[in-house]
Amino acid sequence: MKTVFLLVFCLISCQRIPFYSSSHRCENPVEELRWLNDLIANVRSYAARGGWEMHQARYERQEVFVLYLIVPHASQSTFVLYNHYGKEIYRAPVSENKVLPKLQEDRLLAGVAGSHNLH
Repeated sequence: MKTVFLLVFCLISCQRIPFYSSSHRCENPVEELRWLNDLIANVRSYAARGGWEMHQARYERQEVFVLYLIVPHASQSTFVLYNHYGKEIYRAPVSENKVLPKLQEDRLLAGVAGSHNLH
């Protein structure tokens, strides 16, 4: 009986949490999330090539972070979607994506203006 209970408990605790289950939202993510702070520090050098923006938003009821790498030609601009833990979950050219229209509660966290405006 103990073995069955232990096995069931292990199976339940090892299951992955679905993508959409997190309703958490950081109030100060740049200060609270080290990976995000490091990513912003690393991408600052991209400004010489066109600019970048980091946004916090919701996608499928989950907090996500969106990095836009802006280049003068919109077809070359890219965006990368990260989850709360810094895992890349989506990447696409800005001109071809289907995720951007589904983002909700979007707010700009940091950025450097490039010669091309996304909005």
